[in-house]
Amino acid sequence: MEVSSDTIGNCIVEPLAKLPQDVISSSKVHLSPRSPLECLFQSSENEEMGVASVSTESVNNRKTVTFSSPLPPNAECMEIAETPYATFSTTSQQSQPFSDDQQALATEHGQRSTRGSSLSKPRIQWAKRVKVKEIRHLNEIPQSERDALWISLADQQMNKAMVRATITMMMRGETIIDDDPDFCTRGLEFRTKTGSKTRSRHKLRVRSAVLNEQDLQREEGITDPDFIAMASMDESVECREAARRRGDQDEKGVEKYLEEARLEFLGHSRRALS
Repeated sequence: MEVSSDTIGNCIVEPLAKLPQDVISSSKVHLSPRSPLECLFQSSENEEMGVASVSTESVNNRKTVTFSSPLPPNAECMEIAETPYATFSTTSQQSQPFSDDQQALATEHGQRSTRGSSLSKPRIQWAKRVKVKEIRHLNEIPQSERDALWISLADQQMNKAMVRATITMMMRGETIIDDDPDFCTRGLEFRTKTGSKTRSRHKLRVRSAVLNEQDLQREEGITDPDFIAMASMDESVECREAARRRGDQDEKGVEKYLEEARLEFLGHSRRALS
């Protein structure tokens, strides 16, 4: 099989290069002229993993990459990437089984394998090319840019004043709409007197349940951390449910915001094109 470099040449530009599904290890594959390369594979039968080296040759101003040895039977070509980079497994198309003679040939070519390795463990190698990005010193950043990037003392004081005003409105029972640009109650639920007492009461109940379970285990001469955890979870059911409901509300709020931002962007785009 031959695949144009225009098709998959960009697949090895990044360290975690992923081949298209129709590119398999049984034939030559045209890639952009970057080497050396290695192929990470895994056997679908015994989950054995290994690395197959590949060689390159120039053909019509392109480099043809050829596997130096066949893959094991029922092996999946997981990824082809440049040798200096870290390689992680990604599912690709399976190669065809081959005979015992071909298996011996793979061994003679120095096929490396790591039996029992997990797909979640990366293979790390140092890069030969080092990229350095210059970071400006703080003294080189203009004051106007600092003020735009970092929160200032005046901003902190204004935020504290807004928080105090919002808490006062909440304690008075005043209605604050969700879209109010000046006042937001999210995260301030337990800053009011009622909310603070509720949180303290929940903490006391959970703490008492854990301590009582520990005392009971000491009296019985046993140690079971799972029962201690269960005691804490039983007393915190109400808190977990309340947190889940707040999370659902936050999710809906974010979805609404993203939809409004998308519509606003489309409106600006249409006006720009008209």
